[in-house]
Amino acid sequence: MGYRARWLAVKNAELAPVLRVVGLRQESESHEAVYDPGHYAVTLPGGWLVVIGDGWDAMDSVQPTHACALSRGTEALHFYCDDTPMCASLRAYRDGKEVWSLEHDGSEGPGAPAVTGAAPQLVGEIVNRLRTRQDESNDADVDYLYDAAPEIALALVG
Repeated sequence: MGYRARWLAVKNAELAPVLRVVGLRQESESHEAVYDPGHYAVTLPGGWLVVIGDGWDAMDSVQPTHACALSRGTEALHFYCDDTPMCASLRAYRDGKEVWSLEHDGSEGPGAPAVTGAAPQLVGEIVNRLRTRQDESNDADVDYLYDAAPEIALALVG
């Protein structure tokens, strides 16, 4: 058991075209807080449109290839997490190309995430803060670096 999800965020995008690329369609709209695994979309105040595949049955619908395709003329992010193996990733795309990525595989215990490409300074700052926390921890079973991808995603998307 554990939480698992994938989502993509596209800057300044319209819902209908994004859903077409992902292969989903809007069936209902809610303005109330809801939590059931499934597919969701939300437009955030900073201009990001986020499409979420929450849970085992929904997460495979939201792929990095979708974020890459949707980044043409803008920027997009793809996020993945699975608490069971303690794996998480965040990939950034611009104009149809991957710009940078962060991959964390905690399946064998705590370890540093791999960062590729031209990641923003914020990525290094968050990874370094979490690495310090990991190093200072007295509990070798707690993987603080697993939080890097979600913390960076939150800082970038809101």
